[in-house]
Amino acid sequence: MTARASPTIEPTSQPVGTGQSRMVGTLSQLPWWLLILLLAGVILSYKIATDELYTAILGRLISGIGVTIGVTLVAYSAAIMIGLIAGLGRVSKNPLIFNLATLYVQIIRGVPMIVQIFYVAFVLTPAFFGLVRSIGQSSLVAGLLGSGNWLAQRTTQDLDLLPRAVIALALAYGGFEAETFRAGIESI
Repeated sequence: MTARASPTIEPTSQPVGTGQSRMVGTLSQLPWWLLILLLAGVILSYKIATDELYTAILGRLISGIGVTIGVTLVAYSAAIMIGLIAGLGRVSKNPLIFNLATLYVQIIRGVPMIVQIFYVAFVLTPAFFGLVRSIGQSSLVAGLLGSGNWLAQRTTQDLDLLPRAVIALALAYGGFEAETFRAGIESI
């Protein structure tokens, strides 16, 4: 057997391009998307600096970002605590605690988040305040708390929508965190 020589590729010499072709080659390598984003940022910065409407919009956006971060921190901290308790309940040997924790996790994980938020905001909160008010009314009738009874004066409108959203998010994400804690505990 004879070994064949592999074909060699001869480099072709191309003439050095003109200044225009080099510039076109250089421009074709630029990240145009970045240049367009920078131009849009410059225009937007100019608009914010000179137009009152854009300044007001930016102020609202910054305020909204602050509210979002605050709600996230509070709700997620509460969700971790709820999740830890429910996760420990899911690995409990007590059948009552196990079944209650499992019921909570299965309901929370099976219902869409937006439905949970609406349910907590518009069903559970009024039901809770109705219960508090009825306790206050009955204690007023019984003469336990007197006429300046704080419980009898509570209404659903006393609780803003922001705390309702925090409670709803904490309950919703608590179910997911419960499964995370349960899996972590069982893996050990």
